[in-house]
Amino acid sequence: MNSELRAQILKRLREIADNTEDVVTKEELDNVIATIIEES
Repeated sequence: MNSELRAQILKRLREIADNTEDVVTKEELDNVIATIIEES
């Protein structure tokens, strides 16, 4: 995994963490990561 992709994933996870107090499931995280990979 390249550093740019890793940075995008971490940025998106931080956005999710900042915008919700809900528990994020593994499936939701997998979907976010898959979306970022598809877009890159």
